[in-house]
Amino acid sequence: MVPLAKLALLLAWVGPRPDARAQSLADEADVHFSAAVEAYQRRDFIGALEHFMQSNRLSPNRAAAGNVARTYVAMKRYPEAYRWYSVALSLTEDEVAARKLRQTMADIEPYVVLFHLESDPPGATVYVDRRSLGAVATTPATIALPPGSYRFLFELEGHHGFEGETTDYLQVAEVHRLSPVLEEITGTVQISGQEGVRVSLRDEERCVVPCEVVLPIGQHVLQLRREGYRSQPALVEIQEGETIAVRAELEMLSGSVRIDANVPDALITVDGVPQGFTPAIVSPPTGRRVVEVSAEGYEPQTFELDIESESSVDLGTVRLKPLQLISLASRVEEDRFTAPSSISVVTREELERFGYPTITEALRGVRGLTAINADLSSHVMVRGVGTASNRGSQTRVLRDGVALSDQLAGQQYLWSRSRNLEQIEIQRGSGSVLYGSGALTGVIDLKARGRLDTSLAEASLGSFGREGRLHSLLGWAPASGEPVGAWISVGGVHGAGEEVTIPDWPTPSGIPVDRSVEHYAPWRATMVDGRAWAGDLELWASYSRDQLEVTSGSEGSVFEDVRNPDNNPAQLSQLTTQVQYRPSLGEHTELDLSAHYRQRLGSSEALWRRPVASSELLIDVARQTRARWIGGTAQVEAHPTDKLRLIGGTELYRSLELSVEQQNTIRPSDAAALSGFQAIQAVYAAYGLVDYAPASLLKVSAGLRLDSWHEFGLQANPRLTAMLLPSDDDVVKVMVGRAFRAPVVFEQKYFVESISIPALDLEPEFGWSYEVEYAHRVDAWTGLVSAWGARYDHTIVSAFDPEIGLARYTNTGSSRVRGLDAELRRDFLGGWMFSLWGSLQDPVTIDDVGHAEPSREQPHHLGALKLVAPIAGPGLNTALRVVYEGARPQREGTIGEVPAGVLADLVLSGEGRDGIVRWRVGVYNALDVPFTATIANNTPAPTLPQTAGRTFMATVGLQGRPPERAE
Repeated sequence: MVPLAKLALLLAWVGPRPDARAQSLADEADVHFSAAVEAYQRRDFIGALEHFMQSNRLSPNRAAAGNVARTYVAMKRYPEAYRWYSVALSLTEDEVAARKLRQTMADIEPYVVLFHLESDPPGATVYVDRRSLGAVATTPATIALPPGSYRFLFELEGHHGFEGETTDYLQVAEVHRLSPVLEEITGTVQISGQEGVRVSLRDEERCVVPCEVVLPIGQHVLQLRREGYRSQPALVEIQEGETIAVRAELEMLSGSVRIDANVPDALITVDGVPQGFTPAIVSPPTGRRVVEVSAEGYEPQTFELDIESESSVDLGTVRLKPLQLISLASRVEEDRFTAPSSISVVTREELERFGYPTITEALRGVRGLTAINADLSSHVMVRGVGTASNRGSQTRVLRDGVALSDQLAGQQYLWSRSRNLEQIEIQRGSGSVLYGSGALTGVIDLKARGRLDTSLAEASLGSFGREGRLHSLLGWAPASGEPVGAWISVGGVHGAGEEVTIPDWPTPSGIPVDRSVEHYAPWRATMVDGRAWAGDLELWASYSRDQLEVTSGSEGSVFEDVRNPDNNPAQLSQLTTQVQYRPSLGEHTELDLSAHYRQRLGSSEALWRRPVASSELLIDVARQTRARWIGGTAQVEAHPTDKLRLIGGTELYRSLELSVEQQNTIRPSDAAALSGFQAIQAVYAAYGLVDYAPASLLKVSAGLRLDSWHEFGLQANPRLTAMLLPSDDDVVKVMVGRAFRAPVVFEQKYFVESISIPALDLEPEFGWSYEVEYAHRVDAWTGLVSAWGARYDHTIVSAFDPEIGLARYTNTGSSRVRGLDAELRRDFLGGWMFSLWGSLQDPVTIDDVGHAEPSREQPHHLGALKLVAPIAGPGLNTALRVVYEGARPQREGTIGEVPAGVLADLVLSGEGRDGIVRWRVGVYNALDVPFTATIANNTPAPTLPQTAGRTFMATVGLQGRPPERAE
C-alpha cells in the first residue's frame, strides 16, 4: 500500500498540455483527475478508478494511466495494475520515468503470472479462453493474469490460426513464453512469355519472367514491366494451394528527344545509360525517364521527362554552367563561382601543360601573389603584405588541409618540386575563421592526386636547366569500380646549381658590384608520396629529403671561398601523414574525422664572416632544427533544408618537439659556444559556419573560430560574406573577416650572441580584410572586378634596439593596403585556357607614432597572362605565361628600388596517339631579361635573381593503363 503522503507527491500532474483546439477536453480531464485524487484520499478506490480512467480517455498521459495502476495496487488487483502500468509505460518518453515504471512492474510480478506473447510473423491478435471475451493483446506483448487455467488463441489475417490447449498456470511469479508460428495461406502464380519482364506487386519487384510467385490468398494486381514496353497489369485471385498461369505479352513503345548544348559533344544519358553526344536525337523508352546532359568542367543538367509512345520532345539548346569544385573556402566541396571567398585555382591541366619547376613558380602569376625564390626561404606574399624577412609566415600553406608551416619558424616551404598535385587552391584575405594562426593574408592548399579510377603506371625523365628529374608512380584500382585502391610515387632531383649573377653585392670599398655565382643553389632531393583508400577511410603520406648548398650569403655566410670547402651545406627532411574517415550520416549530413602527424628535421653548416675592428672574424656555425607535431579535426556538415547549410568542427594541434640547437666555433682558436631553445605548444580550436539563402537572389555565409592558446589566450576570428545573385551567371560578393598570426617560437626565443637577443612579450599580429567582388560568366568565360583592402596591427619585425645595441623581434606599427583587381579567364576546357589579370595595390606601413610611408619590397602593379591552346588537335599543345611585377622600394636599410620585371615562359607539350608517350619542352624566361626580387635582410645583397636567365626544360614520360575488357 502506497502511503497517502507519498501518494500526494506521486500524483503531481505532469501530463502534456493540450493546444488551444483541445483546451476544453484538457479542462475536463483536469476535473476528473482532481476528483480521482480526492476519491483516492477517501479510499474510495472504485470512484478513483472511474475518474482516473475518464481523465486518461480525455487526455491520454502517463500520470493518469499510472494512477489507475496505483489504485489497482491499493485494491490488490495486481493483473489489472500490471496492464495499466504497461499503458503508462507506452505513454512516456522520459527514460528516467520509464525506468521507474519498469521497476514498479517488476515489484508486481511476484503477485501475478506473466505471459510473454510472440508470434511469427508478429501482429497477431491474442484471445484468452474464447473470442467472445475480446482480445487481450497484439503480439509482441507481455500480459499479467491471476493464477488459473487458460487457453490462448492467436489469429492473423491470411494465416492459419493457432489454438492452444487449456493449461494450468497456478504458480505466481512465473513467466511463460508463447510464440507460435502462424503459417501463411498461399497459392502460386506461374508467369511465362517475354523474357526479362519484371513482375512487381505493390512496387516491390518479385521476379523476372519466366518465374513463379507465391502469394497470399485473395485478389492481387501484378504489374508486368519492361523498359521500352507498355506496362501490363494482371489481376489474379489466389486460392489456397492452387496454381494460376499468367502470360506476359507487352507492347514495345518509344518516343524521341532532340537535344543540343552550348558545349560541343556533351554526353547524353537516359536513366544513366549513355545515348550519344550533342547535338543528337535519342529514342528513350516510354515512361518517366531521367535525361542528363554533362560535360567535363560543367554542372550537369538533368531533366525528368514523361515519354509517351510516338511522342517528340525538343529540349532545344541546353545551357551548361561552368563548374569548378574547391574546398578551401568552407572546408567542404562547393562551386568556386559562389564560394564565400576570393579564390583562384591552379588546375591539374595547367600544372601539366606548363610543367612548373617548383610550387613557388606554380604560384607566380596567380592574381594578387608575389613569389620569391630564395633557397630554403622560397615563399609567396599576398596582396602587398609582408617582407622577405618573415618568409611568408603571414600566409597559411596546407597540403590536403594539413598545415605545412609549423610554429617553430612559420616558413612556407614552397621550394618543393611540384609533383602529384591535382590542383592548388588559393584564398585571398582573412582565413583564420577556418585555419587559425598564420592565415592572416590568405591560405594556400596543395591538393594532391586523389583516388584512381583505374590501375596506372607512370615514369618520366626530365631536366630544368642544370637540374635532372626522375618521377615514377604505380597505382592500383579494381576494374569492378569498388572504392578501394592505392598508389605510390617515388621521385628524385639532382642539380648542380645554375650560373647566376647576384646584383649589388656589397664590397669593403662601399661600392656594390655584380657577383657571378657558378653554382647557385645546387640541389638534391628524394620524394616519396602515397595514398590508400577503402570506402570512407583514407590514408596518405608524403616524405621528402632535400640537400643543397646555401649560396646567397645568408646571415653573412661565406661561399665559393677556399676557406669554406663545403660551401654551406644544408639538408631538410619532411614527413607528413594523415588518416581520414568521411562517412555519410544520412542523406543530409556528412562527417569528417582526421588525424595527422608531421615532422621537419633540418641541419645546416655555414661559415659566417663577422667584422671586428679592422679585421674579420670567421665562425663555423652548425645548426639543427626539429619540429614534430600531431593534430586532428572533427567536422560535421549538415543541410537541414535546401536553403541552409551548417558546418561545425573542432581542431587540435600539439607540438611534440620544437627546438633549435646551434654551435658556434670561432676560427682559428676553436673556441666553441652552444646555444639553442625549445618549446612545447598546444592549440585547441572550434569553428562554425552558417550558410543561409533566404531568397534566390541572396546568400549569406557567417562563421566564427575560437583558438585557445596557452601563451596568447583566446583568439576570436569571424568572417561574414553576403552574396547577391541577380542571375545564375552573376554574383556580387561582399566579404569581411578578421585573422591573426601568433608569434612563432623562432621569433620569441631566437638569438645570436652579440647580434640579437630573445623577444619580450610578443603579441599576435591581427588584421581585418574586406572586399567587394563582382563576377559574370558566359559559358567557360568569367570576368570579374574587385575592390579590396586590409589593415594589420602589431606587426612582428626584427628591429635594432638602440638602448641595448642589439636586435630582437618586437611588435611595432601597422600596415594598410588597398587595391583594385580585374580578371578575364576561360576555364580549361577542350584543350583551351586563358587568363588575363591586373592589380593595382597601395601598401602602406604605419609606424608607432602614426607616420605612414609606402611599404618596402611590395610592387604597386601586378599582372599576368596565361594561355594554353591546342596546335594540332589534342596531341600537341602550347602554353604561354607572361608575368609582370612593377617596381618596388628596396628592403629596409637600403635605398633605391627593385626595377619592374617581365617573365615570359613558353612550353610545348603533347602525347602519342595511344596516350602512352607524353612529352614537354619549353623555355623559361624566354626573353632572357633580369627578373629580381627583394630577399631577407640577413643577406648581403638586397635582391636575388629569380631566374638563371633563359633556361630550357624538357620532359618525356610513359603512362600505361590496363586494357579495357570487352563487354
